[in-house]
Amino acid sequence: MDWREASHSFEIKTAGQFLRKLEEDYRDFKVNPLSSRYAINCALTAWHLREWFWAQRLKADTGEQKRLFARSFNGLREFDAFLRDEYPDFELRRKFVLCSDRPQRFPEALC
Repeated sequence: MDWREASHSFEIKTAGQFLRKLEEDYRDFKVNPLSSRYAINCALTAWHLREWFWAQRLKADTGEQKRLFARSFNGLREFDAFLRDEYPDFELRRKFVLCSDRPQRFPEALC
């Protein structure tokens, strides 16, 4: 997704606005931690935030990539691999999103 595609998402037009949505989702979840809806909203928003962040801040700026992560990336897939390796919670979030988006395609053991 590039930033032009992201601009068609209701009033959310920037990665910063998407981060604020995540903060709101997380506040809702903290108030009611047993709510599946709040948990799912929080997890999905957190997972998709990385796409927005990549498209708007990192994709065209290897200097920013190096400043934030001490290295550069050859695309979103490589950035995702880095996030999975360095931050294990991202891999859990990826599996959660895959299972909640398309549960019929994945074995029960994965989900």
